[in-house]
Amino acid sequence: MLDFRTDTFLCVCKYRNFTRAAAELNLTQPCVSQHIRHLENYYGTKLFRYDNKTLRLTEAGEKVYGALLSFRHDEIYLKESLRSSGTQAETLKLGATLSIGEYFLPNRLVRFLQESVPMQMELTISDTQDLLARLDDGTLDFALVEGFFKKTDYESIRIRREELVAVCGARYPLGNIRSIADLFAYPLITREPGSGTREVLERYLMENGYSISCFPRRSTVNDLSVIRKLLENNLGVSFLYRAVVEKDMKDGRLVSIPIPGCHISHEFNFIWRKNSIFSDRYRMLFRRLMADKAG
Repeated sequence: MLDFRTDTFLCVCKYRNFTRAAAELNLTQPCVSQHIRHLENYYGTKLFRYDNKTLRLTEAGEKVYGALLSFRHDEIYLKESLRSSGTQAETLKLGATLSIGEYFLPNRLVRFLQESVPMQMELTISDTQDLLARLDDGTLDFALVEGFFKKTDYESIRIRREELVAVCGARYPLGNIRSIADLFAYPLITREPGSGTREVLERYLMENGYSISCFPRRSTVNDLSVIRKLLENNLGVSFLYRAVVEKDMKDGRLVSIPIPGCHISHEFNFIWRKNSIFSDRYRMLFRRLMADKAG
């Protein structure tokens, strides 16, 4: 069982503020400071420093933070596993980003659950940043994400690399597109900030000297079905994973927009907290979930 001072440390890390941590934990600020001093004495090093009045973790503090997050995650998983042992079906808590959850995962989940021992499942569909936060606080066991994450904080297995393509309605009146800059004249329909799809696009634009603001007309939509419907009705252009729009393109509702010199792709990854004592189990679950016969 983790020491109660661990919760204090993680709360201070969350807010980077002793006063806010004290308020959330219903402690006095001197009590919070005392807990942090205890941990610093225990580990024999400073865990925090002030930089222009901003509280930051030291290098040692970053290491302790990552380790304690993993320990807390494992403790939650262990406690729930023991509680359900011999009395009820195990609960598997997984997360997936929208593109993966809607277009890649469903058939695999069907077979996985059909062939598994009795199991309860809690599936959370959200954006990459929210899923990372849920992994950190222990409300998810693992996640399938398309966005960026710190590989120093999470173990990962690459699922596949998927192409991000520019798309529009089959009858959309596009002019001659010679570069990605030519698309700036058209309305962009994009996913919300925090989504992996949008982050991949934003990084590509930045690497080429542009930004999302180069599209002066933008609509933000957090539902892929709505985005596809807007595109089908010729209301703009978008960047979506090929797997998401493959059927629409085969049916002639949407078309890809060839952009000379523009090739965007990104990995789909299966991830969990780094240094987890349950890493072998997560790898086993990954192999079963991604079995070739899953389709």
